Amino acid sequence: MRDGCTELELDNGLRTILAEDRTMPVVTVAVRYGAGARHENHSGQAHLLEHLMFQGSREVAPGEHVRLVESLGGQANARTSMDSTYYAQTLPKDGLELALWLEGERLRTFLDTAGQDRLDAQRKVVANERLETIDNIPYGTAEELLLAHLFPPGHPYHHHPVGTRNGIETVSLDDLTAFFTRFYTPRNAVVAVVGDFSETTAAKWAKKYLGQIPATTPPPRPPPEPPISATGVRRLEVTGRIPGKLFLGHRVAPAGTPAFDAARVTSVMLGHGRGGPLWRRLAHDRDLVTDLRFRLTPLVGGASLGIAEITPRPGVTPAAAEEAYQEELAAFATDGCADTDLRWATTRLESGWAARLETTGGRAEELTWHALLTGAAAHTGRLLPRLREVTAADVRRCAAEWADAAGRVVLTYQTRSP
Repeated sequence: MRDGCTELELDNGLRTILAEDRTMPVVTVAVRYGAGARHENHSGQAHLLEHLMFQGSREVAPGEHVRLVESLGGQANARTSMDSTYYAQTLPKDGLELALWLEGERLRTFLDTAGQDRLDAQRKVVANERLETIDNIPYGTAEELLLAHLFPPGHPYHHHPVGTRNGIETVSLDDLTAFFTRFYTPRNAVVAVVGDFSETTAAKWAKKYLGQIPATTPPPRPPPEPPISATGVRRLEVTGRIPGKLFLGHRVAPAGTPAFDAARVTSVMLGHGRGGPLWRRLAHDRDLVTDLRFRLTPLVGGASLGIAEITPRPGVTPAAAEEAYQEELAAFATDGCADTDLRWATTRLESGWAARLETTGGRAEELTWHALLTGAAAHTGRLLPRLREVTAADVRRCAAEWADAAGRVVLTYQTRSP
């Protein structure tokens, strides 16, 4: 990272990261809570609470948080994931004090104004979000189905962060206030301030607006994840008025480990754009697919999620595309990769990582993620050296794990017969 960062712990235990960057007159203030879908005892808690956090507190009216940020030319957003919930606002540097006050105000007084009417309104918003992002779009159910079959019932990653339809409809205000009280605490959060500011001033305002929130006991560590048995390939099929497509779900190494670094490089090498060897074999040489992509979702609770998405060429059945994919993946795991392919994949990752850290928002997101979930904000700056340490042998081992059908879930979308 360009300027490094300073970390301090406020009197209430809230970890605060200050990263000065004077190249542009903007600042990002971000807060990440260790409160994601994996911490729920009722599907939809974390995501619904994220929406309610913008619906007012003692001094801020519903919707006023976003309006105040936007009135300065900034933007605010939030996102719920498996392992955490993330809030951020990026705005001109003169808005730093406002952003810190807003975050402190809603953490300190959210429960004073949370009510059933606001929950009912946001329940409709979240239900509509589910329709728009999962239920009513082609292949929108893929990730939810793969999670449900890769991770058994009772596992914290069994359900999608958006929440099930039943969960969204039935979660109560008491459920949400209990979730907030347990997980939205200074000792279960990390704040990052990134951009054009004075470190002395930012530290003073952080202590003023965030450091006065009462300290509480941190939430207990979650219980160990239940064991997952590898019972061989499992198959799911969805039919509809959509072109055929394949999704192959894999459990991969937890984020923050060398094995996950190898999975990053392998995923880019095998299926990121048209430069990878697997795409060349399946699309160019054998003319069987029009697209092949690998997607990784970094998770810290024992395993991450890996998804291979394969689009067969018209006239090629999903079964034929899957068979060819398996053949080429197994051959790649046996024969290994060329040095040029390894350098190409690593360079693509380096380029994307550098572009992400060029923005204050990207750096704040990564700093809070690593500080909260992998142990230290400094891990953000160590990613590139770790990626460069991935070898051809590491990639071959990773591909061999994916080529092994044990534990794999194959989801096929078939075109419904007329």
